[in-house]
Amino acid sequence: METHAQARSVKQPSALKQKELIARNYDRLTRAHETGEKVVSTFVAGNLNELMLSFGLATNMPEINAIQSALRRQ
Repeated sequence: METHAQARSVKQPSALKQKELIARNYDRLTRAHETGEKVVSTFVAGNLNELMLSFGLATNMPEINAIQSALRRQ
């Protein structure tokens, strides 16, 4: 029988992909000042975010950043 901790450690492929995409976005935001890349902040995830990406803009989602920072206790 699996313990609760073991059950939580198994990640679905979609969760792993999401984690990878978020990490890549944070890296892009971190380098934006150095690279001169334009950043847009949105409070609506989803289609608006995809539209901004299609224009080559780095996307900052403050509510997601706040959640991630809280989870990482940063």
